[in-house]
Amino acid sequence: MSGYLGESGVNGTVLIEPVSAVGVLAYTAQSTIVNTAVLSGDSLESQVLPVEFYNRAETPSEPLAPPYECSSSDPLIARVAGLCLVVVDADTERGGAVNVSINRVGASVRAIVSIYVWFPIVITVGVNDPELNTISDLRANAD
Repeated sequence: MSGYLGESGVNGTVLIEPVSAVGVLAYTAQSTIVNTAVLSGDSLESQVLPVEFYNRAETPSEPLAPPYECSSSDPLIARVAGLCLVVVDADTERGGAVNVSINRVGASVRAIVSIYVWFPIVITVGVNDPELNTISDLRANAD
């Protein structure tokens, strides 16, 4: 075998980097939640789905497999249960923006999804006619 400059017996090593994760993207079908749980008692849930992508173009992205961790930036607005299930329930104390972080265990890849929770406030209803007087000259039709 002849080398580039005519030498013979050229030896070398080719190192091939293994496929590894270089990032995570995450999304949710419901990025705005109206917290009716404080009114009805029924919890509301929104699943955050992480997708991992790799250092090789020929390796397709795929849903992130465990182990990964999810956490809420403010559990008083929304808490995270299980594998990135955002839960808003009757114990929620307020509304606002919350960031859900997804961290791949053992790797330095992370994604953040922002979710906004609307929280009901006190509503006051006033009645202009507290006695609800009848309307004069109104007759019921017998037909």
